[in-house]
Amino acid sequence: MTATRHYATTFDEAWQQFRARPTTDDETAHDIGKQGRAEKSSYVAFLVPVTGHGIVQATRPVREALSAAGIKEVLPSHFLHITILGVGFESAIRTTNGNIARIMDRASRALRDVQPLTLTLKGVNSFGNTAFVAVHDEKNSLPALRDRLVGVLHQIGLAGFGDSALSGEGTAQDDEAERDRADAVNAPPYLPHLSLCYYRDHYPTEQVANILEPYRDLEVGTLRMNYVTLAAVPHSDFDRFPPLTRIADLLIG
Repeated sequence: MTATRHYATTFDEAWQQFRARPTTDDETAHDIGKQGRAEKSSYVAFLVPVTGHGIVQATRPVREALSAAGIKEVLPSHFLHITILGVGFESAIRTTNGNIARIMDRASRALRDVQPLTLTLKGVNSFGNTAFVAVHDEKNSLPALRDRLVGVLHQIGLAGFGDSALSGEGTAQDDEAERDRADAVNAPPYLPHLSLCYYRDHYPTEQVANILEPYRDLEVGTLRMNYVTLAAVPHSDFDRFPPLTRIADLLIG
């Protein structure tokens, strides 16, 4: 990420920005992907697994349309999830004060008085590197929950979780320490989404937009969120989408 690039603050703006691009981004060329391949380490994140049959089936037509058009790295059903907050590579976490057990304990306590959420999944969209379904939170509670987790990781001492990692755009302080600045995964603004495809090449945007357009108003379903999962995305040299490893389900409410 660069300081001068403008990131979408709404889903409508995300679509407008996507349509204005000549091509998609190649997700595999991003630094986070390169680092994972180099370190061969799992990536840990707070997320919401999406396993409900109705939602999974509702996303199948658009995923199949992308695959049929030759767009690579469409997510399989077992990999569908809504990311709340990236934590980092397990190899780095274990060398700091932020060991996994400590993160679990602190996060569990921080979420005890958060009320369960109802998330509505509707409308296929795209960022430069990812096709997705927009996640709507009527009470706007998900960003606040996410920011609690940012605070937990900051207190523990993990790098990258200062004010610039908070969900709202423009929350960073000018004097924020370099180690506290958010990485590319967690930099705001936070637009919750269910990824459907990570683009593996620089596909012509017009081609991809034409595939997604029929699904722009697709009603995928609702999801009752009663817990946050701390999970690891395992590294694999052979399987691009290995099963997510659940470390802990942290109850809310």
